Amino acid sequence: MPQFVIIKLIGDLDLPISYTLIADGIIREGKLEPAPDVKRFYLESKKCYCILEPDFRLRALSGLIEQFSPQEIIEELENWRLGSSSGSIQQFSAQDNTKVLENCDQKNKNLQESMKRWFNTEPWLLIKEIILNLIRGDSYSETRVIFQTEEEILRELPWDVWDLFEDLTNKAGWGLSKSDCYKQLNTTQPLDVGEKIRILAILGNDNNINIKEDEEILNNLPDAEVKLLSKPNRQQINDQLWRQHWDILFFAGHSNSRDRKGIFVINDEDHLTIDDLKYGLRQAIASGLQLAIFNSCDGLKLAEELADLNLPQTIIMRYPVPDNVAHTFLKHFLTSFSSGTPLYLAIKEARFRLVDYYEPQYLENNWTGKIPGVSGLPAISQTNLIETFNWENRVLDVFWQKLIKESSKKVNWLEFTEAQTETYKPNTEQPIISLKVDVCYKIKINLDDSQRHFILLSRSQS
Repeated sequence: MPQFVIIKLIGDLDLPISYTLIADGIIREGKLEPAPDVKRFYLESKKCYCILEPDFRLRALSGLIEQFSPQEIIEELENWRLGSSSGSIQQFSAQDNTKVLENCDQKNKNLQESMKRWFNTEPWLLIKEIILNLIRGDSYSETRVIFQTEEEILRELPWDVWDLFEDLTNKAGWGLSKSDCYKQLNTTQPLDVGEKIRILAILGNDNNINIKEDEEILNNLPDAEVKLLSKPNRQQINDQLWRQHWDILFFAGHSNSRDRKGIFVINDEDHLTIDDLKYGLRQAIASGLQLAIFNSCDGLKLAEELADLNLPQTIIMRYPVPDNVAHTFLKHFLTSFSSGTPLYLAIKEARFRLVDYYEPQYLENNWTGKIPGVSGLPAISQTNLIETFNWENRVLDVFWQKLIKESSKKVNWLEFTEAQTETYKPNTEQPIISLKVDVCYKIKINLDDSQRHFILLSRSQS
């Protein structure tokens, strides 16, 4: 199970920020040093990110239009995950584009370096040492560091540049929250746990983007049952939310945040807000929905509104996202998560893969396909302190449930033995067992008056 570390942040980067660290019975309060350079470089970096060349499916943003009709929303958002020119895009020559990319890369480096200097101040070093001591002494599957703040700029910072998260060996990942996680009780009660992970996938407006690739990635997931809704209307989505149990809600298409509302375009004519699906989503959450994935642009407001409905976790892109980056993240995240990697560590791994694919490398002169800063796009919003299902453990849990249901006798204990050397003895009420890939296990089940032996071959990596 995961360990949670909450870092509450109150204030503006121009002034000392009040922090409260809550973790494993520890409560530590203090002040972080002002970081005006972080704020300045963040604003410069964000602005530069939005004027990258259209070949990378990014466009110059002249500012959000205040009033949209549904058709205007579709036309405007064509370029947010990300489509063709609507006439307001500045066209660059190849030489101009290289200069823009170099400038954008430098501003992104300025932001990262200013954040690293901030993290090397005494308050952050103390916080880091406390977290590392918790990590060294625990037996948790992962450590989830949740930055809880209502300050917009703090929620948009690339927290992954903290060297705490750059270390792949320490099992620490990060997420965001606006609400007080400790005061949020998990009301999710799975009512109809199936043998496979159940995913409701909404494939929305695909103008100038390729969401067929999202569909292919979903269809290739192991131990998953995917219900695809291609360009559905509102009622079709609501019907599925009300009638079925879902583990994951997925959306691919165009989305945006404006006027303090998240908007996502579900077909060629219609857009929705979270409020439009409020009651269906509440029903789905009460029936076991644990995770939403919006593989689309500018999703922080969508995550906030889903948190208001007490959905445990939502994965979003914080800025406009290039189509190929969205595909790369989804592929590597779901590959890792579906193979048994804990949720935050799967996201962490996928972020590193974005660096490999798209971030400019030192002394590299070829800018083709490079997009500075995209590794900081994916983020997870955490609403309450629960353990997200583990993909592989979920499959094993179903085996356990069926065993108890079909047995007429009480199961006293159960052992999983690998190569006659290791024995796993789960809690008989709620077994959580991580089986290795491609390993044959002997399962010994002790009933009231007899023992039964089974051989189980764990699922292969592929």
